[in-house]
Amino acid sequence: MNQFSILIITYNEEKIIGRCIDAASKISNDIVIVDAYSEDKTVEIAKSKGANVFLKKWEGYSEAKNFGAGKCKNDWIISLDADEIVSEEFIRNIKKVKPVDNIIYQINIKGNFLGKWIYYSGWYPSWKKRIYNKKYFFWNDAVVHESLVGKIEFDLKKIKGDILHYSYDNPDDVSIKSDRYAKLLAKSMVKNNNKPSMLKRLLGSRFKFINTYLFKLGFLDGRAGFRIAKMNAEIVKKKIYYYDLYINDPDAIK
Repeated sequence: MNQFSILIITYNEEKIIGRCIDAASKISNDIVIVDAYSEDKTVEIAKSKGANVFLKKWEGYSEAKNFGAGKCKNDWIISLDADEIVSEEFIRNIKKVKPVDNIIYQINIKGNFLGKWIYYSGWYPSWKKRIYNKKYFFWNDAVVHESLVGKIEFDLKKIKGDILHYSYDNPDDVSIKSDRYAKLLAKSMVKNNNKPSMLKRLLGSRFKFINTYLFKLGFLDGRAGFRIAKMNAEIVKKKIYYYDLYINDPDAIK
């Protein structure tokens, strides 16, 4: 129980944070929450479950994760999203692991979209680098798709057992989260001077839909696959809209 610490970043996650912590508690008794001043009962629930909660002004995922790593009691950290729940298979397998310093361990994320588990659409399998030794690794400063980088060379190793990601509970979640993601992508484009081409502006959203629904076999996910393809296409449109907004008005980036 003392080999790993669990690190979770939160903001207004009262609907699921209790379940997230309950499952994570089967792995570790050191659960660290970095909360961006939630306006609901997230902090109250997390404290009632025994988590160590730290409030921090939102400055990005990497900033929050690196801050949280410093608050963890153990060197080895399992980084989870607040809407992710570790499966029983993962719990059994992680307990068998004897971590090696120059290895970053990957976990497989299985996403739930409006009540349906998604196995295609580019969603699954989805191996993410999430288990690391904080003495040797930290999160880079990417605006979106933050990644672990190391002070030493490293290898990757997978740990079997899905992490259950309840990413979209209702249509409002789809709208709010896709808009938030599009803004992050646009900020990243501005930061990296990645100007969208004319072809991207004209055909980007259509290609994204086709790629998700046909090439990534989204049609096998049924109606959910169609909605995911449509959402992905909309994100392409939105990120270009926000890019134009931010490039012309840098003060619009918040």
